[in-house]
Amino acid sequence: MSEPIVLEARLGLPQAEALLDRLRQPDALSEELAFDASGVEESSAAWIAVLIGFLQARPDSTAPVRVIDPSSEFVDAFSDLGLFQDLMRMEFS
Repeated sequence: MSEPIVLEARLGLPQAEALLDRLRQPDALSEELAFDASGVEESSAAWIAVLIGFLQARPDSTAPVRVIDPSSEFVDAFSDLGLFQDLMRMEFS
């Protein structure tokens, strides 16, 4: 498994675009991914939409995306958008 992707404190549109570019790589749908969300203070709907789209595109047989030490703000952003069920598609450590 590769090193976790350390998320910035503010996940706005520029970070959503960067995540989209990263997830468009040829092996992204099949590789094991982990995000270190410990420092997240704010998550935009755009960033969350990119991540959810990616999660929905992954085959069921692929290892789940892991979230390491998510901040309460990271979790709350999904809940605030009514997307808690999508958050639960990931593993937490």
